[in-house]
Parts: sequence; C-alpha cells; structure tokens
Amino acid sequence: MFDPNSSARRLIVLTSCCALVLSACGWSDDDSSQPERRAAVTLAEAESRAVEVRFNAVGNVKASLRAEISPQVDGVITGLGFEEGDSVTRGQMLVQLDDRKARASVNVARAALDNAVALAVVSRQRQSRIERLFSDELVSVEELEAARANHLGAQASVRENEASLDLATRRLEEYRLLAPFDGESGYRHYDIGNFVRSGSTLLVVTDSTPVEISFGVPDKHAALVKKSTPVRVTVPGRSEVVQGVVKFIDPAVDSETRQLRLKAEVSNQDGLLRDGQFVELSLVLESRPNSVVIPEQAILGIGGEHWVFVVTDGKAVQRPVTLGERLPGEVELRAGMEAGEQVVIAGQHRLADGDAVATGLDD
Repeated sequence: MFDPNSSARRLIVLTSCCALVLSACGWSDDDSSQPERRAAVTLAEAESRAVEVRFNAVGNVKASLRAEISPQVDGVITGLGFEEGDSVTRGQMLVQLDDRKARASVNVARAALDNAVALAVVSRQRQSRIERLFSDELVSVEELEAARANHLGAQASVRENEASLDLATRRLEEYRLLAPFDGESGYRHYDIGNFVRSGSTLLVVTDSTPVEISFGVPDKHAALVKKSTPVRVTVPGRSEVVQGVVKFIDPAVDSETRQLRLKAEVSNQDGLLRDGQFVELSLVLESRPNSVVIPEQAILGIGGEHWVFVVTDGKAVQRPVTLGERLPGEVELRAGMEAGEQVVIAGQHRLADGDAVATGLDD
C-alpha cells in the first residue's frame, strides 16, 4: 500500500544528498568567485610632439612686371626685333612700323627751326646796329623799339620751331616699339607687312623673377598671418616645391568672401612658375611645440562632441577631448589627455565607461 509520508521522507533525503555532493564538488549559487570578464582592446600611447598649424590654399601667379606692347599710331609693321619666348632687354627694339612720313615731318620741322634760327641771328644783328645809331641820335626811338620787337619775335619763332621739332621727333619714336624692361617676350599676334591700329596688342612682355601669388585666408586666421611668413608653393601635377614669403596683407577683410587677401613673393629663378598659373600654397600659421598627439582611430564622437577611452588601472575610462589639428593618421588634442597616457585605438566600440580591459600596446 502506498505511504505518502514515506515517499516525502525519501525525497528530502535524496535532495540533501545531492546538495552535499554538489557542495563537495565546489558548486555554489554565489558566482563571485568566478574570474572577471575583460574586453580585448589595443592601446597606444599619447605622444608629445611639435604640431604646425598649416593652411592650404589655391593662388594665382602674377608676373612682377607685365606690359602689353601696343602702338600709339596706325601703321604697317616693317620689322621685328625679337623671337617669341626670347629674353629681351630694356630698350631693345621689338616692333618697327613704317615711319617714312614721320621722318619727313621731322625733316620739315628741323628745316623750319634752322630758318628761324637764321632769322633770329639777322634780327639780333639789326637790333645791335639800330642801338648804335640811336646812341649817335641818328634813328628815332620808334625805330629802336621796332628792332627790339622784331628780335623778340624771331626768338619766339625759334622756340616754337624747337617745340615743333621735339613733337615731330616724339611722334617718330612712336613708330618704334621698345622693351620697357628686362623680361621675356610672349606670343606674337602680327607679322611683318600687317597693318595695325593704334591700341592693338602686338605682344606681351613679362618679368617673372620674382612672381607674386595672390590668395586668401579665412578671417578667423587673420590674426595668425604675418609678413615674411614662409610659404610653400607647388604646381598641381608636379613634384617640385618652391619657397616664398608673405609680402602683402590687405588691411581689410573682404566683406563678401570673408577672406583676407594676401600676396606671396617667390624668387622663381628656375622659371617654374608662369604668369596666370594656378598653384597650391601651404603656410604655417602657428607652431605648437608640446602638443598631445594620438592615433586618429581612437576618436569617438557624435553631434560635435568627441571622446576617447583612456585605460587606467586596467579600467577603460570614457573621457571627453577637444580636437586640434588633423595630421596624417593622427590628431592633436587641445584638451582631455596628457602625454604618456594609454588610449584605446581598437575595440573601443564595445566598451562602456568603467569596463575592465585586456590590453595590448600598439607598436
């Protein structure tokens, strides 16, 4: 016959035996004795390093001297004194126009001057003779005054003809176009025998040693730009680098672009830079000798806020940071860390503030 009380006693005994066996084997409901879980991460050490605050811009090259060679008169080209792309010297004849009529005008003016000078000599001699006769009371006052007036008129005629000769000579010079300075000749737009109008551009002469490069920086950098600031210049698609300095700083910020206009000067002795060319510029606005630098992948952020996980005593501590300059693969910290501290650069996306970590330094 089934005895419920006997079955209950047997169940209690069985449970007690199981408990004793489990206790003997080291099993317990309290798991505080189990080892602490640690997240695997990779660390890097924050370094102290000099950081340069650089600004990059695109600029336009302008020759230090540039002149469009244009005639002031109409005429036919009769001679050329240059080859395209040649170096030219100041005063060198570049273009000669047909000046035969102008030369004839000079000859006419010179003949008129010679005649006026001869008449002035005669009038002077007559005046001297009348003055002697007047002193002997042989001529009247009226005759003396007439002689003097005649000589004054002859002298005025000489001056007038001198001015006419000077004008004719200057007009003759307009038919001969000279290089205004040492430089290089550009593309020739006309050939010998072509008729050209006054004001037509025949060629351009430039002096590109040195050159000026116009560019701008945002007004937030205005206080950091100084005259003589070094500038590094490169031509897109080429490896050469040339050095220059800031030569001009506009006293006012452009109200439309909010940029400060600058000019850099480059000696350009090798002729790498050409008038009208676009180039890339880089200039150091500020140098910070003891900046904290960490790998860029350590940075976490959202909504304009940034933070990192710094490991202290085996724990990951979430810490807000202020970013500075971006460097290749690295970033400067303006606040939030000290040099020598360990920062998580891999595995930080799985971390929470205060998590224990298993670390490995990044070599």
